[in-house]
Amino acid sequence: MSTILPWVLAAIGLGALCMVLFIWAILARKFSVLYAALVVLAFSGLAGAVAMYRFAERSVDELRALTTPRTGPEVYTALFGPPDPCVHLIAFDDALLPKLDNVIHLHARTCPAEVRRILATATYTRDSTAAYAADNVPARFATTLLGSDAITLQATLVEGKHWRTLHLRADSTALIVHDIAD
Repeated sequence: MSTILPWVLAAIGLGALCMVLFIWAILARKFSVLYAALVVLAFSGLAGAVAMYRFAERSVDELRALTTPRTGPEVYTALFGPPDPCVHLIAFDDALLPKLDNVIHLHARTCPAEVRRILATATYTRDSTAAYAADNVPARFATTLLGSDAITLQATLVEGKHWRTLHLRADSTALIVHDIAD
């Protein structure tokens, strides 16, 4: 916004000066002042056009960044911070549209040290009754991939808005994450 603001201020200032010159030209009945007002109006229009161009350019860049999908490491970093070298992402499914597509799925091979680091990022509680709705989850994120002794942990990150469910293999070498942000 810092490169747009000076152009907007210049366009407004020159526009105000143009109005003053027009009023002066009418009251004094001088064509020379009227011509000066028209020149100032042209510069005001030019500054406004540059401001609009910069705004459009920035909007396109933001839209491009919004529609470019994140990579697996970017999704992992967004959830838990930079990964340990022992982390190997098997599959991920990022949320693309807020409020419509609000679930991030992640399946990774990991190590016990990384699992301890992840568990320190929030307050997780063990939930032996939680069976994540298997009909809504793609097969590559099914908890059955972790074995029958998988551990399910849940955390509420923002009350009523953001929940995370971790499914861990008992030996902490695999992890499936369901991150739901409403």
